[in-house]
Amino acid sequence: MLMELFHEVMRAYWFAEEQLAAWEEAVKETKQWRIVWVHGKARLSHYVAPYWISWERAHWNSPVYDLVSIFRNHVRTISPLEREWFDGLAEYETELPLSAAERAFLYSHLAEPCGFVRCLERYEAVSHKERNEREHVAALLRCYMAFKNMEAVVMHLVQRDAAQPQDETAGSETPAEEDGSG
Repeated sequence: MLMELFHEVMRAYWFAEEQLAAWEEAVKETKQWRIVWVHGKARLSHYVAPYWISWERAHWNSPVYDLVSIFRNHVRTISPLEREWFDGLAEYETELPLSAAERAFLYSHLAEPCGFVRCLERYEAVSHKERNEREHVAALLRCYMAFKNMEAVVMHLVQRDAAQPQDETAGSETPAEEDGSG
């Protein structure tokens, strides 16, 4: 069981590294990296269709920033992901389409199992005398379920993208060409 878990985590890291390398290569080739005005704390509680509210943490960043934030928050709190999340991502991309490089950057950040690894590190850091085993095992289980939920999200997105023809020019505008919405 532990060996299988180790291999799952390593596969996630390898996939994340592979996607990050693809992003890096694309950025080196195009010499462009887009920034947009992002919400800064994208949560469902901040969305009143069709508007985002509560913009106090808004700032300039990659269009991927809010997507990573919302998916990481969601996989920790609600399981499993429902179709509406993927429909929401498609709606997001009608307003702000992601380039192939930005998709690779997104997949790299989503696939990275850093939350689960940090949970394991916290478990190891507490001495056996001070450890409440039930609470730590429950925390490990929550982190593992979030890790697996995120894996399902990433695989769904990768499969969705593989099934669609890619528009290589989508999202390749420079920041000066952006309208500032995000």
